[in-house]
Amino acid sequence: MLAPDPEVTFAAHRAGERLVLDRLPGGARGALEPPGWPHLPDEPTFVLRAGGEVRAALWVVGRSRVLVRRDAETTSPRTAEVLSAWDDGALRLTLFREGGPTLGVDHFARREGGADAGLLTRAAPLRGTYRAAARDARGAPVGWLRVRVEPPAAPVYDGVLPDATGDALAAAAAVALDGEVAWIEEHPAERDAGAP
Repeated sequence: MLAPDPEVTFAAHRAGERLVLDRLPGGARGALEPPGWPHLPDEPTFVLRAGGEVRAALWVVGRSRVLVRRDAETTSPRTAEVLSAWDDGALRLTLFREGGPTLGVDHFARREGGADAGLLTRAAPLRGTYRAAARDARGAPVGWLRVRVEPPAAPVYDGVLPDATGDALAAAAAVALDGEVAWIEEHPAERDAGAP
């Protein structure tokens, strides 16, 4: 486990095929792990375990959607969802929670000396710290998310999210961010060629 920044309400980092959740909004620590072997078609991509119990199951759908259900059954109710989109080549997220607020996440920008030094894009080298405001339905800032990429260390995802976000949705946001970061890391040829 990494020692998270004291101001954040959630923090995660990649560790092999799993994401370690160093802090969840509810105060627990946990992990997102594949459900087991062999992986069956209807099984979730990850199971969220915290406090010695399964808290949620997450399905990564394509590369742009993380669906959250209460348990590992496809008939279980959907409780949350994260959508990622590349808006003019720059990453944005939308976080949905059943019965809760929808949060829009701005583009992730690297800041140096108080000014934007670049956006998190598929076409640029991925290194540094990128931060984006999380906004409510009216556009008011209610928190933020951050991605820190400093190879050879594993990427770190953290942020401050409203209490109503909950553990499962915060974990899904980390999965969405990690999927996009992994894609950029795995496709240097597309990045070097200036892929959108």
